[in-house]
Amino acid sequence: MTNLPPDSAPAPETNPTSPTSSSTSRWYQSRPHWRHLLVVIPASLAAVYGGISIYAAHTLSLPKRNFNPESVQAFKQRPIDLTLRTRDGVDIAGWFVDAPAPQAKDRSKTRAILLVHGMSSSRSKEFNNRFTEFAAALQERGFAVMMIDLRGHGASGAGRFTFGTNESQDVLAAVQWLRDQGFAKGKIGVLGVSMGASSTLSAAAQTEDISAVVVDSAYSEIYSMISDHWTDASKLPMIFLPSTLFFANWFVGTEIAAARPVDRLAQYAPRPLLIIHSAVEQYTPVRHAYALKAAYPRAEYWETQETKHAKNYNYNPPEYIRRVAAFFEQNL
Repeated sequence: MTNLPPDSAPAPETNPTSPTSSSTSRWYQSRPHWRHLLVVIPASLAAVYGGISIYAAHTLSLPKRNFNPESVQAFKQRPIDLTLRTRDGVDIAGWFVDAPAPQAKDRSKTRAILLVHGMSSSRSKEFNNRFTEFAAALQERGFAVMMIDLRGHGASGAGRFTFGTNESQDVLAAVQWLRDQGFAKGKIGVLGVSMGASSTLSAAAQTEDISAVVVDSAYSEIYSMISDHWTDASKLPMIFLPSTLFFANWFVGTEIAAARPVDRLAQYAPRPLLIIHSAVEQYTPVRHAYALKAAYPRAEYWETQETKHAKNYNYNPPEYIRRVAAFFEQNL
């Protein structure tokens, strides 16, 4: 038999059922499946991450409504029920009680105070249900008093939190109503609590019709507040904060982190400001008040030892009334 050259020798027979051939075939067949998973798994995780963020942005940007119409009983004179329309088309509910006689005879000479509540509160709920008690005390001291529910709160129209940016339109609508009723420029003051303080400073930076401001439990900027309370409020890890803020901005139509009352003070100057804050409450640490005071050195400052957020009135009601009334009497 003639020997064939090495390169023309017949190939050895292959057993298709051999273990090596079978496992190699299965590996090749499985490769597209693993490539598919490399796409599907990250896409699924991204979808879950985005879905959770969207849900958090939707739920956390909606205020809670707390309103008790019976709280008007704190007034000796029943307030007038009001509904105002803001420039951006939101209906704002409020109360107005005129100054006692003889001050009420000439509104151009009468001092008017607008009271603005904080986050998830209302004109009836603030100060642990004592806001109307405080308002009635101011009215008895000779002031006309107006109280409003910010958008999304109390009996007002729908709205989401912007931490003072859009809510400033509610304050402006109330101030314009007072001007329309004959209250003179130089005679209108505003007291805002927490988010109401941010709303007030933002509004006061936009109009000179607000002549004096009291901010109680105010934050100097909102981002650190959101960051500090994110996990407790959302029950989510910090990794969800950036994406939730992104979708929240889309829901509300503005950048939430732009709410920086400390930056509004330059536009408010040189009008009078009283800062009221607790030295020990933890929700809005006193560093926020110090930042506001540092940015506006001419501001008056009163510090309490109240342990709960936005409850400085409750710490010492007579002293609170005395200080706030004296501030407005001196500056309006």
